[in-house]
This record gives sequence, C-alpha cells and structure tokens, in this order.
Amino acid sequence: MTWLTWTALYIVAIVAYYFFSKKLFNEQKNVDPRFYGGLLQVAVGVVAIVPALFEGWYFVWNQTTILWLVVVAIVYTIGPSLYYTGLKHTHLSVTTTLDAVGAVYALILGTAILHEPLNWHKVLGAGLILLAVMVVAGKNSSFSKLTKYEILLLIAPIFYVIGSIADKTLIPYTNASSYVVVSFLVAGLTMTGVNLPRLKKVGVESIINKKFLGTLVVSGVFIAVAAYSMYRAFILGGD
Repeated sequence: MTWLTWTALYIVAIVAYYFFSKKLFNEQKNVDPRFYGGLLQVAVGVVAIVPALFEGWYFVWNQTTILWLVVVAIVYTIGPSLYYTGLKHTHLSVTTTLDAVGAVYALILGTAILHEPLNWHKVLGAGLILLAVMVVAGKNSSFSKLTKYEILLLIAPIFYVIGSIADKTLIPYTNASSYVVVSFLVAGLTMTGVNLPRLKKVGVESIINKKFLGTLVVSGVFIAVAAYSMYRAFILGGD
C-alpha cells in the first residue's frame, strides 16, 4: 500500500470515530467531553497492545524520544480537550469541516519546520479547505460570527499538528503499532490525570454504563486504525 492509500484509510476511520463519539454526546448529555477524551486515548493504547506484540515490539528509549513524548503528552492533552468540548456542542458536519483546517496548519508548519516541499497542489488544496470551512459552517469571512465552540475547533488542530510533528520525529525510533501504544497511553494517562478532579462532577456511574463503555471500545478501535494508518503513511514518506 502507498502512503496515499494509508491516508485514505485514515480519513475513513477518523470520520467513523467522530460519528460514534458525537452520537454518544447526543444521547448522553452528562458525559464530560474532556474525561471521555482521556479515557478514549487510554482505550486506544490498550486496544493496540495486541497488534503491537504481534508485529513485534520496537521502541527506542533515549533522551530524544523522552523529550518528544513530553511534547506528545502536552499537545495531545490540550488538543483533545478543546476538540471534544467543541464536538459536543457543534453539529458533526461543521465539526469535521472545521477540523480539516488542521491540514492548512500542517502545510504551514510542515513547510517551515520539517522543510517539506511546497507546491501549487498543496496551496490549491489549502484554499479549497478554507472555502469549505466558510461554506459548510455557514459563515462569511468574519470570524467574529463564530461561536466559542467553533473557535475551539479551529484552535484544537494547531495542537494536533504539533503532535503530528512529534509523531513524525519519533517514527524512526519505533514502528507504527508500537508507537500507537506508547503515544496514546502517554497522552491518555496525562489527559485523564489532568481531568481526574472532574470525576466528582461527572459521576462514576456516567462512565461505567454499557453505552459509554461500548462507544469507548468502538471509537478506540477506529482511532487506533486511523493512527496506525497515519504512522504507516509517515513511514512510507507521506508529508
């Protein structure tokens, strides 16, 4: 499979995970989005352990990888916290479109920091994404008309893109399945720990019911597939 094929698989899996998460938020209003995000990342790391062992565990621990894992823990705590809060209070079609602006951030940071090549195809694609954001979100060029939740959805991808830079930097020290385990457990445990005080407000009963746990597992599988696909695309040379 080429890096483009893996990227297409990533898109399908990520949209499926968006759908099931949004469905949970619609059906259970008392679910705390930040606590859900932390547990989901932990679930992904756990789900990925079996395929990682099957493929063969490989992760090099050194000063460089530990430093970048700190970055992973920080950005994948802040980004999902903003994202899931926005997702809970915004229509799915708007959420996924606003999230796509992350590709524009990735173009800018990928070119500036990773020195990836810039061509007219990428510029055209970025322009079309920005146009889609304005059309699907039903907004004009005035960002003052965005709701606070839509603004969160525009800010969140910045942290995801910084995380992607960390991911691409760490990939040479690991393989795709092992990195899914390491990155998601590091980020998930950090995010869950930061939001642990919210457990009193959320209530244990809201996170141990069958609907919540079922969605957590299903979403965890889809996001594990998405992450693995993205890392495979990086390994095969995708920007």
